[in-house]
Amino acid sequence: MFTEILDKINFTNLTYTVMLIIILSLFLIIISYTLLNRLNSKPFVYLRKKRRLFTILLLLLFILPAPFLIMVYISNAPKIVKSSPNTGENWESYNKPIEIDLNLPVMIDNMKPTITPNLAGKWVWEPFLGIDKLSLKGKFYPEETAFPDQRIVVYIVNVKRLGMNNDSHEMALNFSSPKEPELNKILPTNKEVNINTDSQIEVVLNKQNYYLSTWKFSFDPVIQIDNTTSYSDVIDLKPKKYLKQDTLYTLAIERVPIRYSLKDNKIIEYGEKDFDFDTTFTTGKDALIQNFQPEADNAKVTQNISAEFSIEPDKSIIEQGFSINPQVNGVISWEDNKKFIFKPNNPLAYGTIFTAEFQGNDVKASDGKIYSIKSSFQFQTVGVVKVGDIIPANNAQKVVEDSKIEIVFDQDVDKLSAQNHFNISPNINGNFSWEGNNKMVFTPIGNFNYTTTYTTEISAGIKSLDGLDSKDQFTYTFTTRANEIILSDIPLIYQPYGSFSCNIYAAKMALNWKGFNIDATSLIKEIGNDSSMSNGQWTGDPYKEYVGNSDGSWGYGVYWDPIQKLFKNRGISTQLKQNWNINELAQSVASGNPVIIWRYNGESSDYNKNWTSNDGVSIYGINGQHGGVVIGIRGLVNHPDEFLLDDPWYGRIWLNAKDLDYYWSRMNRVGLIIN
Repeated sequence: MFTEILDKINFTNLTYTVMLIIILSLFLIIISYTLLNRLNSKPFVYLRKKRRLFTILLLLLFILPAPFLIMVYISNAPKIVKSSPNTGENWESYNKPIEIDLNLPVMIDNMKPTITPNLAGKWVWEPFLGIDKLSLKGKFYPEETAFPDQRIVVYIVNVKRLGMNNDSHEMALNFSSPKEPELNKILPTNKEVNINTDSQIEVVLNKQNYYLSTWKFSFDPVIQIDNTTSYSDVIDLKPKKYLKQDTLYTLAIERVPIRYSLKDNKIIEYGEKDFDFDTTFTTGKDALIQNFQPEADNAKVTQNISAEFSIEPDKSIIEQGFSINPQVNGVISWEDNKKFIFKPNNPLAYGTIFTAEFQGNDVKASDGKIYSIKSSFQFQTVGVVKVGDIIPANNAQKVVEDSKIEIVFDQDVDKLSAQNHFNISPNINGNFSWEGNNKMVFTPIGNFNYTTTYTTEISAGIKSLDGLDSKDQFTYTFTTRANEIILSDIPLIYQPYGSFSCNIYAAKMALNWKGFNIDATSLIKEIGNDSSMSNGQWTGDPYKEYVGNSDGSWGYGVYWDPIQKLFKNRGISTQLKQNWNINELAQSVASGNPVIIWRYNGESSDYNKNWTSNDGVSIYGINGQHGGVVIGIRGLVNHPDEFLLDDPWYGRIWLNAKDLDYYWSRMNRVGLIIN
């Protein structure tokens, strides 16, 4: 009642309401005494003579609100009245802490806040009126990130008010982690033509990529790029040398979500690729020069430099306007009237980018026309052997157990030498095969082990066929996926914030999987509900009906028999198991059958909450009774390590098998198998 009154007058923060009333009362007493002593008119002189009576009246004016304020304090449980992010919103950025404001000061010594999924970080509670043990406002500063756009639940238990030792309240807040940035535009635009060969590529995102995902870029034909802005909203891809003229380039873009340690500045975990996109652009063609040679990234040091003209130019002007940087001495010749050839006197330097340029005015062609020319191109000579690409990529996660290892060198190498410099740990036997002289493929005999981190080493000393032998050791790691089974087509449906309808929403998810999309209120109406209470305790029977309001906004929940009836009414076969075990639970999921379970939520104060129903039946209940659907396992079926739940409150979560077994045991390990 008192809460409703305060809400109607918009005093949601009871603490400040109490302080306001006390301050106003004191202010009124002070003003009254001041006027009484200073004014000399007859009424005030009379009141001064009755000072004792007046004092009593003023004290009563101060004391009278006290019972009301005490009742307000006692009858109102602590709750979150303001938060950032707000419930249902997305956390804007990990640069900003999670903030919560409470309606009453609470004691913070034994209060236990948890965050699901678990995030490392620090809670800081602001002292209330200088009292360190009391607080109205808390902030959580994260030290790591969650995967993007993931449901985050803040749950606070053992919340106590000052002077009320038997208090034990719970508060909750849910929101989503920051969303990944989306691709806004790419320059050059898709299918754009006549791009300059010295252009750089720009990828523009719709927001700053603050440690939310990694972006991978690959070009066909291959371009070596510098990319140092992957966590910005603009990613510049700068080619290390000029693009080829008159060439169609395809840029493939992939986005992979990550979890990142803000404390250690390193990636903790990679998710699965959730976005890919291809775009193309075409470089322009020089009006006079049809093609240059060499255009390879690893040109042989003995290769000639040539340019083929579309016209028959004045050879003397072309020869005078030719230059190469770094400077190289050599001899110019012409293969015919259109093809220019420069032959270096000595082999070119290894691993060097050369820029060849033609420029000149009044270039007279055989057709009598006059042209101006200014054109340049770049090429790079072969250097020491390096690894250009490797699959699986470095730090790749959840790699499939029957994968191959593909290593692409940046030049042609001696095959036997490369094989002898390859090592993998933990050791696994395998066979080598080759595509050309630069791509080595290692195929394991049998599969990689599950949930194992492998380290691939390519040691120094690999012999090159045209360049210099490798000088550095290349080390890459990847982690194989867990042995897991996931029933991926079961929808995740969240219960409304603050509702007590988790059991109903667990059933709703399984019914939706079977093709029945029914709202929660209709399901409660179908099985019936009892919202009656006695001495603050429910008196309904969850073995027969939903115990709580007809819309699920408040209550305890419902057990298995009424839920099973919902499926039976629609001709859906189910099996009810009681006092079951996690091995058989895993077997059910492995067979393609999700299981609705009843469990302890793992966060509320853990105690029994038994009562007697209206018809005299003894009801077994627990504090924190919760529902969900088991849809996946990790590990061996007969010895599972983790279980995946579609949880209507926490979202899609993995629970350690040991933890789940205990939570489940609190509700006698009951499972409803959906066939």
